[in-house]
Amino acid sequence: MEGGLPQENRVYDWNVAEQKGQWKTVPLQTTLGEDEVLVKVASSVFGKIETLAMSGFFGFGQGEGPHVLGADGAGTVVAAGPGKGSSLINKRVVILTFPPRLWAQYAIVHYNNLVPISNDALTWEQLGAGGVNPVTVFSLYGIAKRAGAKAIVNTAASSTLGRMIFKYFELQGISVINLVRREAKAEQIKAEGAKNVLLTTAPDFDTKFAELAKELGVKVVYCCTTGAELEKLTSLSPYGSTICAYSPDGEHYRVKYEDLILGQKKLIGNEGVFFYWKAVGDEERQFVIGELNKHLGTIFKTEVLKVVNFDNIDEAFRLEQENLKGAALDAKVILKW
Repeated sequence: MEGGLPQENRVYDWNVAEQKGQWKTVPLQTTLGEDEVLVKVASSVFGKIETLAMSGFFGFGQGEGPHVLGADGAGTVVAAGPGKGSSLINKRVVILTFPPRLWAQYAIVHYNNLVPISNDALTWEQLGAGGVNPVTVFSLYGIAKRAGAKAIVNTAASSTLGRMIFKYFELQGISVINLVRREAKAEQIKAEGAKNVLLTTAPDFDTKFAELAKELGVKVVYCCTTGAELEKLTSLSPYGSTICAYSPDGEHYRVKYEDLILGQKKLIGNEGVFFYWKAVGDEERQFVIGELNKHLGTIFKTEVLKVVNFDNIDEAFRLEQENLKGAALDAKVILKW
């Protein structure tokens, strides 16, 4: 240690071209900037962002390395530069950071990318997936509030994020139409309290969806894809709806402009949870921090497939490959030191 900071950092460097990674020991930046903190990483989820980044999405892997995965995780603040970060020293935090950098022993993160954790009952396993999905819920909830929505549409409702959406929105008094593709998924989320569940594969889906959306007064449709499903839901949604296409890998939005123009509908593109959390005002930030501490172990809980030590990262890759074939509850692999 020099000046209270470690001089080296152990990071998992991913090579996109070769589709493989390796642990490396690299120098650690010893000077922290305004509002920057040094976090000793404790845990991180193997999530969709990591899967996409491994293939080069988001420009990951370009430029000089190392190229470190891990956009969502948790740890303890061990040092801070000038500014607001000093209030977090020795505090546990959830971390949202992009480009990714958390599959490492340490990470330098801006204060605005942290969620302080005051709930001591929350474990590192829970906190390791406590950032991206829960904060995405709040970015979507903000869209609903600004639209004055009393009802919304939730696609992929059986996914980890989809289940968080319907649980939190219903808690806030907003009705949710939950869309799934398979009957087994429909029964699964009904058992968790989901209402207004529709099968998108049913022959009468278009009619049932249009009728229910009109009955509930849907104002916002959240679509996690940007292709045919987005086009269909844009067409079927009520007059004046806001369509939010939030797929992290979405670049081209498939919609018919006549549906937007004649239906007075608004399409919101993929602004991203990271932009939301950086730009959110202090009052809303404090509200979200309080809600996350209250609900991370319940509404915002991520089902854990297995906890794997970072030193056994090859096992995590094997499990994630199996997981992508279809885990019953969209469970996640958590990496932990």
